[in-house]
Amino acid sequence: MELLAIKSIVSKIKGADIFQILDKWKFLKKSEVEDIKSLAKSERKTKLNIATDIAEFCKNKDGLTMEAVGELELICVQSFPAKKQWCVYHLTEECKKATTTDPSKFKTKLKKQIRLYFNKEYSVSVLLHHGLLWGCVQMPPPRRRRGYEPRHNLYFIHYPHSPVIIFSGLKAAHENFISQCLVVTLGFRQITEMSLSGRDYPSLAQLAMNKYMQGGFTKYVSMHMSEGPLCDLTSRKRKAVREVDDGVTDLEAGEKRRRLETLADSFGDNVQPTLERVQFRVELPYRSKRVATELQGDGELFHSKVRFQGTSVLEGIRSLAEAGYATVPLPKHLTIIPTRARNSFLLARPSRQAATTGAASSRGDIAKNGSDHMNKSRNVSKSMEPTITVNKSGNKSSEQNKERAKSGRGRKK
Repeated sequence: MELLAIKSIVSKIKGADIFQILDKWKFLKKSEVEDIKSLAKSERKTKLNIATDIAEFCKNKDGLTMEAVGELELICVQSFPAKKQWCVYHLTEECKKATTTDPSKFKTKLKKQIRLYFNKEYSVSVLLHHGLLWGCVQMPPPRRRRGYEPRHNLYFIHYPHSPVIIFSGLKAAHENFISQCLVVTLGFRQITEMSLSGRDYPSLAQLAMNKYMQGGFTKYVSMHMSEGPLCDLTSRKRKAVREVDDGVTDLEAGEKRRRLETLADSFGDNVQPTLERVQFRVELPYRSKRVATELQGDGELFHSKVRFQGTSVLEGIRSLAEAGYATVPLPKHLTIIPTRARNSFLLARPSRQAATTGAASSRGDIAKNGSDHMNKSRNVSKSMEPTITVNKSGNKSSEQNKERAKSGRGRKK
């Protein structure tokens, strides 16, 4: 399994980046990497042949385990984090003040917790990269299959001494167990999803930590603070105004200046965090009095969604307003995105009382219409029934039969 995993990982790396990633892998020494590199250059081997040579070289070394393979996978994820979709979770109710930043100790604690839930084969790899704890949990596939399947791997990034953890590849089948294991390992009691996801994990962490660690100064920090050892914001450079006397007068200079000042008050001077997707939802009953009026009291809600997608949605919204394609000042639900640290927003939804009232009224209308329909059908059925009379002898006969009997008696006489 280890050799197949190494082949699968190396074959997915670009040819120019293979040996840079191998240099960071502690399982191979630098001299061994240089030998593989020189052999590949001399014989002009393809990437698949290089992956096979690396796997065969690791086969002859002692100590090759799935944890070592997981470290190689983690190095690839660290080198290209934008290839993964990351989701942010918030840790609450801290019960231990000191959290270890030693990868080996953290891995030992996490393995103890996972062993309580899973009896199958699994492996845990943890590395410290740029002061962050990067982890990879290789879960066993649901069915026994040949080969290495990285889609069953779980990756996480934790900022030490913070209530923020970022996941990638968290399956619904393992979500409760793995999250509980990490919560106990990190010294917390609960974990909740923040509805914040994207591919740029530094921006996601920045939004989350500004929300939960700065308190009421969140907006000030995100807008104005651009200096300090923990600040990773880049300030927006303003272009110097070129004074050119070409006889052209800008009639909208005052409007442009006012627009820029309004945007600076809303977004600040810093470059906005990168979010690739922002979605707004509206759930309201039908209100039109002209079109399809029969839908007003049915109690059903209309679900509408508006989605913004791009390389950086917040910067795109600001650029549209700055160029005059969007009305300034912008709506509040567009300017509060950095402080709320969310991707999805529910803008309007009826209250419970109104929803229950509407549903009850619709049920009442349905019941009333149903009773009216039943009464009408009963009246129609009564009008269609023949008139029945009872003779003195107790026999029943219709009026038509009675007339026929009288006509028969007259003929006999």
